[in-house]
Amino acid sequence: VNTGVPESDLQDAVPDFKGMNLLGYDAMAVGNHEFDKPISVLKMQRSLVQFPMLAANIYEDGQRMFAPYKVFSLGGLRVGVMGLTTEDTVKMSSPENFKHVEIRNAIAEAARVVPELRSKSDIVIAATHMGHYENGNHGTQAPGDVTMARTVKGIDLVVGGHTQNPACMKAENVLDRECVPGT
Repeated sequence: VNTGVPESDLQDAVPDFKGMNLLGYDAMAVGNHEFDKPISVLKMQRSLVQFPMLAANIYEDGQRMFAPYKVFSLGGLRVGVMGLTTEDTVKMSSPENFKHVEIRNAIAEAARVVPELRSKSDIVIAATHMGHYENGNHGTQAPGDVTMARTVKGIDLVVGGHTQNPACMKAENVLDRECVPGT
């Protein structure tokens, strides 16, 4: 949210978060750009939002900094949404922002959270900011959505961001291919 256009860059993304409130966001996964500014700015932003900022794998002084998930009731279904953030965030932001903050392995945290979330939900969605790397080939980057989907059982849908690459994946075999309309 914090980086990319002057309105965000120069105003600590206040217009963005106010707009997200007006649009009726239900939740968001915390991304690496939320750490572009000092932690005090992130905490101010969190106080502005009327929806949860989710991140199961971000810890401050040993405690989760954000809610790991939220369960919504939609059309009679319990929909659990878990947030995850790439651990590469610490390489992309100022070290000053991580004096008391730790971003733990997203896949390990997902494996810990999913059984609890599964017991409370009919559908489990991972809202991530981890990246999509074709066929899981993440190179020097932290593992992303494909690796997580292949590793952590019990996730029905991954809604991911970070790399902006379109992907289509089927849960039963984690098919990874370019999205084609109508498939």
